[in-house]
Amino acid sequence: MRVKVEQLSKSFGDVKALTAVDLEIADGELFFLLGPSGCGKTTLLRCMAGFEQACSGRIYFDEEEVSKKPAHLRNSAMVFQGYALWPHMSVFENVAFGLEMRGLSKAERESRVMKALHRVQIEELAQRKPNALSGGQQQRVALARTLAVEPGCLLLDEPLANLDAKLRSEMRLEIRNLCKDSGLTGIYVTHDRQEALSMADRIAVMDMGKICQVGTAKEIYRQPKSRFVAGFIGENNFIEGKLRSLQPDAVIIDTKLGVFIAKTATDGLHNGDAVVLAMRPEAIQLGANEENCLEVNHQQVEYLGELAKHLGQCQDGSILQFYEMNPSKEWQSGETQKLHIKPEDLVVLPHD
Repeated sequence: MRVKVEQLSKSFGDVKALTAVDLEIADGELFFLLGPSGCGKTTLLRCMAGFEQACSGRIYFDEEEVSKKPAHLRNSAMVFQGYALWPHMSVFENVAFGLEMRGLSKAERESRVMKALHRVQIEELAQRKPNALSGGQQQRVALARTLAVEPGCLLLDEPLANLDAKLRSEMRLEIRNLCKDSGLTGIYVTHDRQEALSMADRIAVMDMGKICQVGTAKEIYRQPKSRFVAGFIGENNFIEGKLRSLQPDAVIIDTKLGVFIAKTATDGLHNGDAVVLAMRPEAIQLGANEENCLEVNHQQVEYLGELAKHLGQCQDGSILQFYEMNPSKEWQSGETQKLHIKPEDLVVLPHD
């Protein structure tokens, strides 16, 4: 199922939750709405589901406009953060509930329920009550309930938020495989960037009721279009500067920390523009180099086994964060350290 949103706006009193949102999601795509709390991502999902009515704009499922249709008449199903299971019903009865509301025969209900339970690998739990299930098992019941109605679009509102870190990691791959194996269009809301980066075909980063950028995980991570996106999608060091020269294969930027050369896209920028350089801590390398060198006084280290997170003070007093993989060296406070970053790992952003 293709999903299209045109100029969708939604307000709650004086609060604008969504402002003229445009979005297109391809058939069979696993699409993520990613952003901080209050950015509008859940409101957008609920408008698609039919649980909220937008103030203006249109929503299409394939060629059909569903903007004014109630939730039960849309070819979609939603998995809620809290699972919303009936505690007095068995797993089988919870999964069958939506089918009963749709008027399916008993034989058809039983067939669909067992098929759905099989797909999420919990057939043996059919007669248990929700309070006898683990968090991961309850999450599978919620998924089975949505799969049983055979929707064209699966809507997921932070479905892994209540699980521990290990189980969340395991369920990510299972949900992605489930959507792909079923040919479902999945629209998934989260504020967890690791979930989005590890699962999504494409991601829309949202802030203040608007979509800031849409792209693949790699595009969003390596080619952010704004300081907000660069900072939200991962750790970053931001250095202000001025664009000195746009060359065919490189960009030269003057900063208080020296001259830097970048080899990334600079759409819409011109010589003399104020810019911001984004340096990811994992892209900064130990040792000197011919290009893009830095010198810091070591301030602090956080040892995490496979990774050490360092803080160093630059010559202008600013603090730079950089990572060391497979750390073995003993660092001394105040020790001088030379660093460098490759031109292709520098991102040049417009100054806000």
